[in-house]
Amino acid sequence: MKVTQRRTLLDDYKSYIYQRFVQGCRNASQLYREVHDQGFPGDRSVVNSYVRLLKQGTITAPPPPALPKPRRALRWIMTRPDHLRPEEAVGLKEIRAACPELNATVERVRGFGLLMDEHDGDCLERWIEQVRRYDLPAIRQFADGLLRDWDAVVAGLSSTWSSGQVEGQVTRVKLLKRAGYGRAKLDLLRTRVLLRS
Repeated sequence: MKVTQRRTLLDDYKSYIYQRFVQGCRNASQLYREVHDQGFPGDRSVVNSYVRLLKQGTITAPPPPALPKPRRALRWIMTRPDHLRPEEAVGLKEIRAACPELNATVERVRGFGLLMDEHDGDCLERWIEQVRRYDLPAIRQFADGLLRDWDAVVAGLSSTWSSGQVEGQVTRVKLLKRAGYGRAKLDLLRTRVLLRS
């Protein structure tokens, strides 16, 4: 999906301004006060510029519905469907309907999430076959990377054990070493790490 224009602060309020303009309200100051009361955080000049475009006839159709910010859309995709609020589920459904590539991506990402959640490493091969049916280069590259370490990936997806505790301890030791600005030798680390345990 190619983004042609960046989001602005006014995007969520353009349809309201357009509707009020068509109803006959052409006073930019009045329209600014109305959208400001609705929560518009921007400056009056932004509304003035948009109303000027409406008056000039540059904008002749209502704006398309504002798309969510990419981070918000990503959060919706990565959240389990049953954990989404109703308005989030509707927003995700709309953006998936607008972009077939995104819809296919969401299906593949959620499929992999289900493999991890259910510890079902045996279904990984089927998931990779599904990925190859679609023209999704980033996900295909991820799937090809999984093939290079096949046994480890299947074991990791199948096991209920986690190395989170070990990773946490390694991170703590690295933090202690970094705090010593490289002066922390093994004896100091041993004292700091082992005495705390």
